[in-house]
Amino acid sequence: MVTNSKKLSRHRGSSRVRPSEELSRSVTPVAKAGAGRTSQRISSPGRKSKAEKRKPGEKYLLPGDFESTLKKGYSPRYGGSWRAQDSVPIINGYRISKKVAGKYRRLTKILSSMDSVLVAFSGGVDSSLLLRASIEALGDRVLAVIINSPVFHQDEIKAARKIVQQLKVKYLIINSDYHLSEEFKKSSYLRCYYCKLAMFKELKSVAKDRKIVEVVEGSNLDDELDYRPGKRALEELGIRSPLREAGLKKSDIRLLSKASGLPSWNRPSNACLATRIAYNLPVEIDWLKKISQGEKFLRQIGFTQVRLRHHGELVRIEVLLPEINLILKEDNRERIVRRLKRLGWRYVLFDLEGYRTGSLNPIRIKSQG
Repeated sequence: MVTNSKKLSRHRGSSRVRPSEELSRSVTPVAKAGAGRTSQRISSPGRKSKAEKRKPGEKYLLPGDFESTLKKGYSPRYGGSWRAQDSVPIINGYRISKKVAGKYRRLTKILSSMDSVLVAFSGGVDSSLLLRASIEALGDRVLAVIINSPVFHQDEIKAARKIVQQLKVKYLIINSDYHLSEEFKKSSYLRCYYCKLAMFKELKSVAKDRKIVEVVEGSNLDDELDYRPGKRALEELGIRSPLREAGLKKSDIRLLSKASGLPSWNRPSNACLATRIAYNLPVEIDWLKKISQGEKFLRQIGFTQVRLRHHGELVRIEVLLPEINLILKEDNRERIVRRLKRLGWRYVLFDLEGYRTGSLNPIRIKSQG
């Protein structure tokens, strides 16, 4: 039992321990039996505490950053309370497996090995976690760059701006015209390659002007399962994909994002609007705008994950299977047909297979993995 009351700070009736400016030295947990109370002791760096030899089942809470939480059970820097039990981090009630925690440590180690990074930032779940980890690993040696282009929903640009402001990181928003290149507009099976090549050449130029060593982007391990010709462009330009290098899957990224308080943790997966256009149909700005408007209308009705696949005068609607019943609700069917025809399509189809990534990719391409 600890008797020196001057060294203790007890918190009754609450499981949360808030960081204090006065606790600038290292803090080690002290598990106290009874009533679930938690105490803290200030210790010298390198000194071992009794809590490091805690018995299974003992619980503790204390401040610290995200990385140290995954190592020792400390609480994150960006909101939320953390708990460690039997060496398994629990974040806001979500248990993080040792395997996922190990992947995150690997991610921060990869980023720490870089001198400085430019993060290609879209505001989605993947690039948001990558940006957050980059800030933790490198501090102010991080620049987020948001690309404003007709191939992206404007709502995504606004959401991305909010996240970088929340994380208090340096950022740029640049206007890009790579969508005007003839190779991209032809919409061949390599359109993603030409798109990524032009985009990341521009980002590398920004990084060079600002003396930033590495350019990183948010591809994850699950992306290996889809047809991704843009990966070739990344390899040619030497662009790093730390999430994939660390072995993080989409489900891992969502859990870590939710645990760390990122607002993008449950954001539906989204891709460049050009991926809605069938191959060999020209990518035209007018159709990109119509696709964006149509998808926004469908989300307002209540669909959470939606794709409008453009096949010339025909549009094919993909939504999550559990949400297909929304089409039968009240006058939704008539509203959807009327709206999409007004945007320019002659035929409006609902895809009974539901939403799936890469549905425009021919079978022979998807089989290449």
